[in-house]
This record gives sequence, C-alpha cells and structure tokens, in this order.
Amino acid sequence: LAEEAADPDLVRLAAWYHGAVFSAAAKVAYANAAGEDEEASAALARKQLIEIGVPQERVEKVASMVTKLVRHKAVKADTDCAVLVDADLAILKSDPQRYKLYLKAIRDEYAHIPPIDFVRARLRIVTKLLERDQLFSTAASHAWEDPARQNLVAEQARLVKELKKLEDSQESVGEPEEK
Repeated sequence: LAEEAADPDLVRLAAWYHGAVFSAAAKVAYANAAGEDEEASAALARKQLIEIGVPQERVEKVASMVTKLVRHKAVKADTDCAVLVDADLAILKSDPQRYKLYLKAIRDEYAHIPPIDFVRARLRIVTKLLERDQLFSTAASHAWEDPARQNLVAEQARLVKELKKLEDSQESVGEPEEK
C-alpha cells in the first residue's frame, strides 16, 4: 500500500511501533481497556524518535497513527493513517487456510484465557468488524473487502456454534453462567 501513502516512511515507522508494547496478560485482557498497548507504544515512539532527532511534528504524526489502531478506524482526510489501518487489517483478506493459521496464533497468544471468555471476546470483535459499512478505506484495498467479509462471516458462524456448545456444557455441569 506504499503507493497510497503521502509519506510511506512515516507509515512504516508507525507500523514498526504498532505493537512495540503489548501484553496478552489475563489482567489486561479482562480489563477491557482497549488502547493501553497503543498508548504505551506511541509513548515509546515519541521517546525513541525524539532521542534520535526526528522532528517533533513527524514524531507526533507517528504517535497519532499508532493510537488510531485502537479501533482500526482512520480519519478520512489522513491517507497515511488509512494506509496503516488497511495494512494492519490486511490479514482479514487472507486465503481461508492462512486465516485459520492467524486465528490459531491469536488463540495461542491468549491460551491462558478460558475458552468461553475468549470466544465471547472474539465474537464481539468480529461482530463489530462485520457491522462496519466498509472495512478498508484505501483504493488499493477495496478488492480485499469481499474475501475479508467471507473470512469474518465464517469465523462468526464458528464462534456462535462454539459459544453455544461451551454454554451448554457449562449449564450441564451446573456451573453458574457469566455473561
């Protein structure tokens, strides 16, 4: 997507700093406080980029793009941010086998989270993505929309079935249900 960016080097810097600070710890996952990792990553970018002499205006642009990845929504007037968001969401348009590997990697990363909690959280994320009118905003990524939605719809269907099974098994053992 570099050809879509006004400043591809700045987008690359933001991509590099995105996720520079990350925690999959249970206390963070359960806090439901989206944006902590992005804020910490943006702070790290500010600190390190200033230290190496990057002009303040460019540092703030990088930090701003990193924090926009919390909700994966770009400001329409900011083509660089749109490129970064589309690049970060690009995995969604992968072929189904690659997408399954991506999903496995996510589950592995959060293996310490009980299955029912993980499925509920993932289902919320997938549903929110599917509720969007458009997943991608750059011209080069418009062709990704259909394959991404197909992957998300298939994942949503699988998650709904899995959640039903988990809830049913929880009820059959007499455990209190949390929602």
